[in-house]
Amino acid sequence: MSDDGRPSVTLSRGRRGYSPDQLENVLKASWRIADANSDRRLVVIFDEFQQVRKLGDEGIERVLRSVVQEKNDIAWFFCGSRTHLIREMFLDSSSPLYRSAGHYPLESIGEGCWIPFIREKFVSNGRDVRDSVLRKLVGMTSGHPFYTADALFRPA
Repeated sequence: MSDDGRPSVTLSRGRRGYSPDQLENVLKASWRIADANSDRRLVVIFDEFQQVRKLGDEGIERVLRSVVQEKNDIAWFFCGSRTHLIREMFLDSSSPLYRSAGHYPLESIGEGCWIPFIREKFVSNGRDVRDSVLRKLVGMTSGHPFYTADALFRPA
């Protein structure tokens, strides 16, 4: 369970590596959830998915492709901030995940969305902040969500 109480799975490879069968079983757990809740659509989201490449094992991508392609009533999202790696994983014909998912790059979030959102967070915590400060912050981070949140919540 994640901090907000929602189901969450974190995978990492130990010193002994991983078993493709174990990985497949973990991924196929989503199938059981989908089957048990057939009145709802299951969404599986992989955040910072490009980290899979850092494990240095194409077998992981092969297992993922196999599991994703076998069960088409689950929506799979592969998200990542390193767009060149995500492109490589899904658009390079030599990759095991080649063309296994649509590619929808997201643009940075505009100032018009960020400023009201950030201001509300300040107000809800009993603080105020000038729009000029918020514009400067969003300008420094180019509206990139990771860098904007980091700038806001990084300990001083």
